[in-house]
Amino acid sequence: MTLAQTIPPVLVTMFNRPDHASRVIAEVARVKPKQLFLAVDGPRPDVVTDRAGVEGCRALVSRIDWDCEVFTRFRERNLGCREGMIDAVSWFFDHVEGGVILEDDCLPHESFFTFASGVLGSFGEDPRLMQLSGYSHVANLSGSVSFLPLTSSWGWGTTRKVWREFLRQRDGLVADFEAHPELHDRFDLDGAYPYSKMFLRNMKGKVSSWAILFYWFVFRAEGLVAYPPQSLIQNFGFDGSGTHGKARSGDATEWFPAGRTEIRIPVGVSLDETLFAQVRQVLKR
Repeated sequence: MTLAQTIPPVLVTMFNRPDHASRVIAEVARVKPKQLFLAVDGPRPDVVTDRAGVEGCRALVSRIDWDCEVFTRFRERNLGCREGMIDAVSWFFDHVEGGVILEDDCLPHESFFTFASGVLGSFGEDPRLMQLSGYSHVANLSGSVSFLPLTSSWGWGTTRKVWREFLRQRDGLVADFEAHPELHDRFDLDGAYPYSKMFLRNMKGKVSSWAILFYWFVFRAEGLVAYPPQSLIQNFGFDGSGTHGKARSGDATEWFPAGRTEIRIPVGVSLDETLFAQVRQVLKR
């Protein structure tokens, strides 16, 4: 089965990088979603340069020149990376049943939107599916959507039902993590990647991440995430301009290859053990 050519609702989250955000919105404009949500966090009171960047992001609403409903959430107070994202996504799902989320440095391939629509349409009601990811760590040569027990924040989507369950549980996630140290190695993909250390750093306020909390939530629910056969997202935020994306080269430059845009969708949701083993090896390296 191939994916239907429909476009789900889209949320773009922004802060103080209008040049980055404008590139993402330009790609979204190619597919012209019928519902577009723009969320901009407020400026930090102690950073004088934030105001101009925030205003530049807000002004991008003027770029929306196709027929669609545009919703905006422009915060006056800065919530930060974790609370700002949770606030924006919660607002998004107050309006839609399912959709996709793009941060201001995650550039989507056009096929990302139909991939997301097909996954949500086919498996949105399946309790095992808790997220879809536009980024793929490794290529799946079968050309099919695959399912892994690992979340992603580089261009993703989910449903209102899943997100609201995450919100319901979020206050207890830290206590649950601390109460189950015997699960931490499996959470780290059998030692392949230090997700537990990331969780601890988040607890101590050394990083501000919604994504590590969401991963623990999905992990504890034994949920699965739908991945495309090759990356449909290019993260260009590793230029030193972001809070967590420090300047370095060689990160996330994979792109869905020209000439191969058909993605097959499987009959049901099930873990791809072979691909999961490959992903663990990639992360371990």
